Amino acid sequence: MRERLRTAPSRVPRRIRDAVGLVITTIRFYSQDHCGVYAAAIAYYAIFSLVPLSLVVLAVLGAVADQQEVVDFVFDQVPLEESPSVRADVENIVRRARQVTVASVSFGVLGLLWSASGMFAAVRRGLDATAHRREGRAFWRGKLIDFALIPALGILILLSLGLTAAINVAIERTGNLGVVDIDTSPAVRAAGLALTAAVSFLLFFLLYRLVPSVRPTTREALAGAILATLLFEVAKNLVAIFLGAAAFSRDAAVYAGVSSALAFLFWMFVNASILLLGSEFGRALAHRNSEDAPAGTPPGAGA
Repeated sequence: MRERLRTAPSRVPRRIRDAVGLVITTIRFYSQDHCGVYAAAIAYYAIFSLVPLSLVVLAVLGAVADQQEVVDFVFDQVPLEESPSVRADVENIVRRARQVTVASVSFGVLGLLWSASGMFAAVRRGLDATAHRREGRAFWRGKLIDFALIPALGILILLSLGLTAAINVAIERTGNLGVVDIDTSPAVRAAGLALTAAVSFLLFFLLYRLVPSVRPTTREALAGAILATLLFEVAKNLVAIFLGAAAFSRDAAVYAGVSSALAFLFWMFVNASILLLGSEFGRALAHRNSEDAPAGTPPGAGA
């Protein structure tokens, strides 16, 4: 019996053993690098950037995109309850954002530069921690990267909205012409989901490849971005279910307006954890490859 137990792992297919070992190593790295603490810091700064970010993003999107497209984008990115009352609230917020003044947008930009730079600085420190590089870059270089990430994120959001709108128009016109029998509603929904996932993947990849002081290989960044995108898309649905069942979202008399802040804080903590977990996955993959490589082979060779 003891002999069977001792030899049982060797009878498991190697691919399964490697996959399980990779998951265990990723979780171990995540714990050793205190990624939960960095994820909490990112969520903390994100809550302060919510108001100025909403002012700027909704004002810009409202000027270049249709109101319904902006509302749909909000529901695609944030795990909100798909109810008429919630949708009406979001539509009202978007409608008001299109009527903002120059002064309010200027205030939003200044607030966004302060709060978002703090959030991206926390992201940078967290990614440096996953690479075991805590001293980082010079202060001014780090701040330049933090400020550069703000418009980069906005460009990706605008790109996602623009491509989604273009594909929606193409699908609807193709269906109206009768050239191809297309059920436009599921097709448009699938196109929107695919583009959202593609933008998420691109964002994760750029963060992994450009932000850390010690840049990972392209292969590590791609592996981490793929895992983070999959987890992000799954988490959006799971978190929506959790928030719908949570006490702070059901008992409005007790939690009042705090419920929205708690929901946003929790959602950002989940996102930050996924971001750091993807980075640790890429490092775990490189660690496994370095162990499997023959003696004298440099780490990352062939990546």
